[in-house]
Amino acid sequence: MQPKVIVTIGNFATERIIGKTGVKAIRGKVFDYHGVKVVPVVHPASYLYSGRNVDELNRMKQDFDVIAEVLKEG
Repeated sequence: MQPKVIVTIGNFATERIIGKTGVKAIRGKVFDYHGVKVVPVVHPASYLYSGRNVDELNRMKQDFDVIAEVLKEG
């Protein structure tokens, strides 16, 4: 496989791929993993656990905008 982007969902996946934790602080940023762009995002369950907080939903939408931009570049 030769993905254009890897989206890591939550801390566990993010740590396994790029070795970083604290996904809420690094979410929506672009990292490199052996030449492939990686975009960490907060796990969607956090939106549900937050009581469907509108701010949390907007942050998630911003992250997916970043993913779309990375795909357009590639």
